[in-house]
Amino acid sequence: MRRLITLLASGASLLLVSRGLQAQQPRDQTTVIDSIDVIGAKRIPPSGVITEFGVLPGKAVSYRDIQRGIETLFSSGQYADIKTTQGRANGKEVLQVEVTERPLLTNWMVKNAVHVTEGALKSKVAMIDGRPYDPAESRRSAAAMDSLYRKRGYYFATTKLIELPQPDGSMRVVFDVNEGQRVAISQVAFEGNKNFSDGALVGNMKTKPEGFWWWRKGAYNEEQIERDLRERIPAFYGSHGHPDFEVLRDTLVVDEKTGKGTLLVSVDEGATYQVGRFEVAGNRRFSTEQLNQFFPFINQTKGFLGLGGRVKDRRSITPSSGTTRRAGSAPPTTTTATSMPR
Repeated sequence: MRRLITLLASGASLLLVSRGLQAQQPRDQTTVIDSIDVIGAKRIPPSGVITEFGVLPGKAVSYRDIQRGIETLFSSGQYADIKTTQGRANGKEVLQVEVTERPLLTNWMVKNAVHVTEGALKSKVAMIDGRPYDPAESRRSAAAMDSLYRKRGYYFATTKLIELPQPDGSMRVVFDVNEGQRVAISQVAFEGNKNFSDGALVGNMKTKPEGFWWWRKGAYNEEQIERDLRERIPAFYGSHGHPDFEVLRDTLVVDEKTGKGTLLVSVDEGATYQVGRFEVAGNRRFSTEQLNQFFPFINQTKGFLGLGGRVKDRRSITPSSGTTRRAGSAPPTTTTATSMPR
């Protein structure tokens, strides 16, 4: 926390009368600092702190200079807290800078990881041994581990951050993982599908709800669901004459008591297109008969127009919340087609 604090201190040989830098001084007022006193510096010598602080004795400074100096010290990552006090001592203007250094990180480790490898979890940690310990960075690392577990289907996994101060003033950190049970998909339900049943759509997905047989565990896999909703289902609809098909959103609803999840998918099938006629114009190098070989419906008077569907962008699947998918229009075609009502 960045704070500007004024203190009142007294001693046998030093009387420091405090003055608020910003509250009592006009914004354009400057003060010539005669000396700077650094308190609390251990790893870095006081001269190094003063140099980095950027305020030198004998120079006129304002409260803005003091604020910039505090921000510069904080940005180094070496300090957990910084306090400044300005006052007079023996007729001289004294600036006191009190720093609280962050402990050095001795080492860190991951415990109780079973279903996700330690290597995968450690890749989410940005802390480095031997550098000042940043509590905020360790919390971000723990959150990144939890996010990785959710992608693998462990929505109830939690990472506990354990800080272990050492006698020499350094810090050890342990990421204690509680994986919990993996979410099992008990049902996949679609809304907005009129031409095809839920069963027909699930049959074209690799994500399957749990079933009677032991190999039908219904394990949640976010990458597999992503491919189902971005590739397999749109391809199925596209091959059945629905090039305008869209996956609008998806929601995974998880029961925290049972660990079972229901995957809800909202779709827009779009119109059904059937082939009308096929014409080639402007061909000089290749004959119409040669080009007709590349048209899949040349021997059919009617048939489904087999083009790919669309999937709106989706960031991630989260419990009890769906997100919208968006994409560009379907690729252009030279086919002339007639649209049939849905």
